[in-house]
Order: sequence, then structure tokens, then C-alpha cells
Amino acid sequence: MVVPRCGTRSGTYLLMAVAVDRARARRYTGWVDPSVDVIARDNEAPTARALYTEPPLLPMAFSEDVTGVSAISAAVSVGFGTRSAAVTGEWTCSDASGAAVECETGTVRRAQFRPTGPVVQDQYIVNLNPNQVLDIRDASGNPMARNGLSLGTPQG
Repeated sequence: MVVPRCGTRSGTYLLMAVAVDRARARRYTGWVDPSVDVIARDNEAPTARALYTEPPLLPMAFSEDVTGVSAISAAVSVGFGTRSAAVTGEWTCSDASGAAVECETGTVRRAQFRPTGPVVQDQYIVNLNPNQVLDIRDASGNPMARNGLSLGTPQG
């Protein structure tokens, strides 16, 4: 069976069938065996979460493979509001197996930022896909939602 528009996520589901005769009298209702595989287009944006470790590394993990991680698409700052300051440093990335990959073009599952200056005892903010930037995308082209990810350092 093909459903032209289905909001269901890809996955395996149990299916309940209802058989109705021409008089619209229900004849059968029950679970169908085996289960049904739904193959749907990937419409979900990737997400990221902070991973905590000792400074100077500030790591994060993505919910799925992404490309396009750079100093522009993952801008790092420290502090909040008018006291916010950009932080320079370098991103290094790895794939789902842990192998090193190029951050902008590789299939990135984890990324970590190493500041070039001294590590401050404060919250680092990674602004993912800031305004007018949609570089971080999954394999289907879905851009990562614009959000700020807080990467903290342990307080001494």
C-alpha cells in the first residue's frame, strides 16, 4: 500500500486493519501480522547536544550525520548579552565511528572546539547556523535549526 502523503516517521509499525463491506458494516478489525515498514522522506532537522569534558576541549554531538561545521556556522562566544565576546579557536570533527573527518565536508557526528587563547571559567555559547547561515545540514539537506548551545567549563 502506498500513501501519497504521510506524516509518520520512518520505522517499523504494527498495523490495524478494518475491513468494511459495501453496506458500511464493519466485518473485521484486528492487528495485521507482520509489521509494516514505513519509508518516509527525512523532514527532520538535526539537533546537537553538549558533551562535557575537561578544558580546553568543548565537544558536542549531533543527532545524525551533518556537514558544514565551520567558524562561521558554529560561531563560539563567551558571556551573555552586551558582555558577550567572540572566541577564536579551531573545530575538529569525527564521524559516527570516531574517525577524524573534515568538519566542512565530512560526515560529522561529533565536533569539538579548542580555543586558541586561555580557557575561561565561564559558559561558552556555540551559535549554530546563526542568522543568514544555513551551512550545517544533514544528508537530506535539512538545515540545523538556529539555536545556541551552551558548552560549560568546570568551575574551579
